[in-house]
Amino acid sequence: MNIRKMTVLITGVLALCALVIALKSVRHKTKHRFTVGIIQTASHPALDAVREGFKTQALATLGDVGFIEQNAQGSTSTAHLIAQSFNQNQSIDLVLAIATPAAQAMTAINTPKPVIFAAVTDPHAAGLCDAQQKNICGVTDSIDVAKQCALVRQLTPAAQKVALIFNKGEINATSMVAKMEHELSKLGLTPVMCCVTNESEIPAATASACSKADVLLAPIDNTVASTIDFIAQMARAKKIPLFVSDNLLVKRGALAARGVNYHTSGMVAGDLAHKILVEHQTPSQTSAITPACKTIFINKSTAQACTITIPQELTQIIEVCDE
Repeated sequence: MNIRKMTVLITGVLALCALVIALKSVRHKTKHRFTVGIIQTASHPALDAVREGFKTQALATLGDVGFIEQNAQGSTSTAHLIAQSFNQNQSIDLVLAIATPAAQAMTAINTPKPVIFAAVTDPHAAGLCDAQQKNICGVTDSIDVAKQCALVRQLTPAAQKVALIFNKGEINATSMVAKMEHELSKLGLTPVMCCVTNESEIPAATASACSKADVLLAPIDNTVASTIDFIAQMARAKKIPLFVSDNLLVKRGALAARGVNYHTSGMVAGDLAHKILVEHQTPSQTSAITPACKTIFINKSTAQACTITIPQELTQIIEVCDE
C-alpha cells in the first residue's frame, strides 16, 4: 500500500471516529429533558443531605432530569476547574452549587447558565448577590444566631467562657462568628476565639478550646463539619458541651443545635430549579430563601456525659437523638 492510500485510509478512520463521538454527544444531550450539573465543595453529612434533597425534589418536579455530579473535595482550585468544565458543557442546563466556595467558583467565571446555590450562610458577604450576578439565586443555611446563643445560656447556665471554633478562611464561618460574638457578649458570656486554617489544625485548636472555655460553639463551617467526630469525642471526654449550627452534627456527638434541615434546603433548591427550567423564571426574580427551623436537637448520650439538665420550658421544641 502506497503512502497516498495509507493517508486516505487514516483520514477516513479518524473521520469515522469523530462521527461516532459526535453521535454519542448528541445522544447524551438528548437523553434527558434537563441536565443539572452539581458542584459540591466537599463531602460531609450536611452537604450530602443538600444534594440528595435537591435530587429527590428535582426528580419529582422536573421529571426527565439527569445529573452530572462533581466534588471538589475541599479544594478551591478544583472547584474552579469543575466550574469551567460545567460552563463549557453544552448539555448542562442549570448548575447547583453546594456551599460557598462552589458558588463563588461558578460566579467567578461569569457563566451564562443559571446557578442555584445552597448551604451558603451569607450570600451577600460571599459576593453572590451583587447587582451583576443576575443568573444566580438560592437557599441559605443561616440560623437565628440570637436563639442559638440563648440556647447555650439555657443549657449551661453556669458557663462563663464560650470558645468559638472555626476556620477563619471560610466567609460563611467568619460572618456568623461576628454575630455570635456580639450575642454572647449581650448574654454576659465571654467569647474565646479558636480559629484554624485547615483540618490539620483542628486537634490543637480543640484541645486549646477545651482548656480555655466552659463551652464550645461552632458556626456553620465546612472544616468543623468534616472533623466533627474528633471534636465531639474530645469535648465529650472532657465533659465540655459542644454546640453546633448543623442539626445533623448532633447525631455525630455534639450536644445540641438549633440549625437548619439540610435535606429540606436541598428540596427548596429543587423547587427553584423547577421555577427556572419549567416556569422560565429568571434567577433574579427569586431572592435568597432561608428555610425556618424551630426545633432544638439534643444528643441524649452527650447530655448525660456532660451532666446537662434540659429546662422544662424547652421540652416542647426538643428532638432527642443519639448516635
